[in-house]
Amino acid sequence: MIDLAERIEDLRTKKSLSKLDLSKKLDIDAANYNRLVKKGKKLSIEQLEEIAKAFDVTLRELLFPEDVQYPEKDVNVLNEKLIQKDEELGKLRKMTIQMEALMKLFLNTGNSYIEKSGKTPEELNLILKSIIDPEGILETSIKQNIEKLKKDFSE
Repeated sequence: MIDLAERIEDLRTKKSLSKLDLSKKLDIDAANYNRLVKKGKKLSIEQLEEIAKAFDVTLRELLFPEDVQYPEKDVNVLNEKLIQKDEELGKLRKMTIQMEALMKLFLNTGNSYIEKSGKTPEELNLILKSIIDPEGILETSIKQNIEKLKKDFSE
């Protein structure tokens, strides 16, 4: 959290304003300006808005300078996260389509397909695994969740 009195003084210095200049912009006398700055965290929203306006900054910039100092960096970080999530979503969509296709196959052919295939259960398992989870993502996730559950229940 920022020290509001310090932030106001910092902005005043950066904007090359004297205390008198700023007090005139705020339409108060110099003594009241000093009291206003010392109030810091006890300022009303209206007072904060007036101070922000006097500095020609938004209320957010006044109160949260760390949020607005590097907006491009924040956007880049969020964009990278969005790209990662979009890739994950793409993989999940692909898996969903594969699962739907597999379900349709079983609903349409059922046990007769399994019997006619002449494949062993292990072979069918490998075929299904290559269709449903070719990269092993689901299997890994399931194993991790099982281990987590085991750990949670053992404690």
